[in-house]
Amino acid sequence: MKSTKFILNKQKNIQNHFILVGLTERYNESLLLLKNLLSWKPPTYSIANAVKRNKKTTQIDSQLKDLIIEYNQIDFQLYDYVSVLFDEQIEKYPMIRDELEKFELKNRIAGKFQIGARIKRKISKWAKN
Repeated sequence: MKSTKFILNKQKNIQNHFILVGLTERYNESLLLLKNLLSWKPPTYSIANAVKRNKKTTQIDSQLKDLIIEYNQIDFQLYDYVSVLFDEQIEKYPMIRDELEKFELKNRIAGKFQIGARIKRKISKWAKN
């Protein structure tokens, strides 16, 4: 019962104090929603420190996984709530679906140039030392 009150309180807080709770796995859609909600210019970004995971880091013992799920029930419930809100906001701005592919392509291309510029700066610093 206490956890239900806690979750309801957090849900109310989200509704009353946040225009958006973005989702990491839907980062680009989160940025485009913010663009529309706040009349921002869409940002250009690059991914600097992404790590590719191998199978060993993604495999978790089933008992450990069950324990993690058990101890994080409130987080899972809040995530589910926020995910539904996020989908509702996406539905209010159908143009985001049209913009998404172009936005992702633009950032992939820009990222290659930005990463290239970072590498050139590092080489330049190394050459000076």
